[in-house]
Amino acid sequence: MKKEIILGVLIGLFFVVAGKTEAENKYGLAINCGFINNFQQFSGVDYLTGNILQVGYYYKFNNFYRTALEFAFVADHGVFKDASSSTLNVETASYLNLRHMFYSPKIAELNPYLSISTGLNAVNSWRKTNNSFSATGNNVYCDIGLGVGCDWRIWGSGFNLDFFIPAFFNAWYQKARLPYIFSFGTKFDLM
Repeated sequence: MKKEIILGVLIGLFFVVAGKTEAENKYGLAINCGFINNFQQFSGVDYLTGNILQVGYYYKFNNFYRTALEFAFVADHGVFKDASSSTLNVETASYLNLRHMFYSPKIAELNPYLSISTGLNAVNSWRKTNNSFSATGNNVYCDIGLGVGCDWRIWGSGFNLDFFIPAFFNAWYQKARLPYIFSFGTKFDLM
């Protein structure tokens, strides 16, 4: 009972402090590139890793809370490999997330955060033969995303390092791999 009361008081204090703190900027655009271990929702996929491009539009409520609408496209390494003399089974994915980022106080110039998101994920399986693609399966589902990261500013520009799991329950209800993303990017404050 004491733990619940202490946790409730800490959460209450967080929102009181966060609500009274003015933000430096209101909204902006973020672009991240990175690597992912694939969703692996379809058997027989030839590559376990891929690349990701993620674009987000964020709104900064205060120095402790930011929300972002993110869109990302994922392609495994087989998508870009020459398949003129072989057949490859490849996977692509995309997701649309509403992400909530909770920032801790700054440590020097670093601004670490935890994030949780709800998202719509789409995963596609393709057979690549003679460098042409034919669809072999697709899956669309909603899931929860979890992440940690850090923002910092150098010479007036914002940068971001992020570790993110876009489909946390994917491994259980799809009997697939737990996808995770490691990405680096930049942020542009628009106002």
